[in-house]
Amino acid sequence: MDRTLGPISLFHDTYWTAEKGWADGTKSPHEHMLDLQKESELSETQFCEQLQRQDELIRNQQQELENQRALVEQLMQRFESFMQNQRFEVDVVEAKTAAAARRENIVNHFM
Repeated sequence: MDRTLGPISLFHDTYWTAEKGWADGTKSPHEHMLDLQKESELSETQFCEQLQRQDELIRNQQQELENQRALVEQLMQRFESFMQNQRFEVDVVEAKTAAAARRENIVNHFM
């Protein structure tokens, strides 16, 4: 019986024989490698799917930031417009007050 050591593994600490496979009846190294390859492919697929989900999440967050930026710009424009209107109203009140003061001075001057 040909006894060669199997690959170093955390799961198998027994020897492998060509006739019987692993001494404890588990899979051969080739089958084990195929399983690892399938797991690796599955992990790679899962990794790609996770990356795609993260990309989508990032795109959604970027879109949300752009929407928020647009709202802030809109609010700033409204605020600037409001402040211009307030300044105009203050200017009108100041002008009316100055005109009233001039009229009062003129009236007082002639009386």
